[in-house]
Order: sequence, then structure tokens, then C-alpha cells
Amino acid sequence: MSARVFGPRHALAGVARRACRAAHPQLTGSGLLGRVACASCWESVIRADARVAAWFDLPDTPPPADPAYVDPVAVDRACAGHRVRLTPAEVRAVVIRLRDRGVGPSETARRVHRSCDVVTEVLKAAAAGKATRADARQMPADVGREAA
Repeated sequence: MSARVFGPRHALAGVARRACRAAHPQLTGSGLLGRVACASCWESVIRADARVAAWFDLPDTPPPADPAYVDPVAVDRACAGHRVRLTPAEVRAVVIRLRDRGVGPSETARRVHRSCDVVTEVLKAAAAGKATRADARQMPADVGREAA
């Protein structure tokens, strides 16, 4: 059970891995919980995270994601052709940026790892100043739709 809980998908896995490698470079494989870090390093990282949350009075759960937020780093990476998980708003930003750079729809579709139909829909919606169907599915009813 602990190997599943304290595995590489844990939110603090990267921090625990770096802390354990710095403190115990000789530990490998069976000495690590979830093949990430030793129990001592996991505990210190989790306790430090809890202290920071208490000091800054952070909520137990993160706030809901803003569907209109566009991460500029994700957009830059996607424009360069890297596989990045994108929200509909970010896909729209990438498609429009690539269109402005003169990149064709098929190359844009390849870079955002979406079909040409998705790219075409975004381009048509941008030209008409409307939100796409994907935006309508993502947005809560009380959020106004912005022009692309």
C-alpha cells in the first residue's frame, strides 16, 4: 500500500526524490518507498509541506481551476511542438499564435496534437469572434464568453 501512495505520482515525489538523493546517494531500489525516496525523506518533505501550509493558512484543497487562464509557458512549448497538456483556452491561444506566424492548419494540428477539425473550428470561431463548442462545455454558465 505505501509504495502505491508514496510513488512517482505523489504531489511531493520530485521534492522527496531530490532530498533523498542529496542525503542518501547510495540508496537505490528496495530502500526507497515507491522507488522515489526513503521513509525518512518522505516524512521530512511531507512535514515541511504541512508547516508551510499552516504558516500561510493555505486551504486543504486547491481552488478550482480557472478555465479561461492561459499558461504562457505551455503555449510557448506547444507552439514549438512539445507534447503539453492544454486547456481549451490554451489550444485556442496556440492555434491563433501559429496562424499569426503563418503556420498552416495541418502543421498546427500536429503541434497541438489535435485533429485538423479542432484547429479549423478554433480558426472559424476566432474569425467570427465566438467561443468554440469546447469552450462552452468548459465554462460555467455564469462566466461570460470572450472573443478568441
